[in-house]
Amino acid sequence: MQLQSYTIYSTPTCHFCHQLKDWLTENGIAYVEKNAAADPVARQELIDKSHQMGVPVSVLTFQDGAEAMEKVVIGYDQPQLADLLEIAA
Repeated sequence: MQLQSYTIYSTPTCHFCHQLKDWLTENGIAYVEKNAAADPVARQELIDKSHQMGVPVSVLTFQDGAEAMEKVVIGYDQPQLADLLEIAA
């Protein structure tokens, strides 16, 4: 499976959000950030995808041939993200 896109739902004051973004940058993973505090559309997407309002929430879209698959990771779960992204933890 190949990573097609990575979206992070975060807020500016979230310490774990900053840690997650730093870790992704250190590992060369590109991502799109959506501010759930300032953007009501992003906040509703966050709720729809994760069924809760806590941040960070990562939404990873993978392409496997013609099939796209979405994975939602709640919180800064580095071991799970490292496994999904095939990064040594």
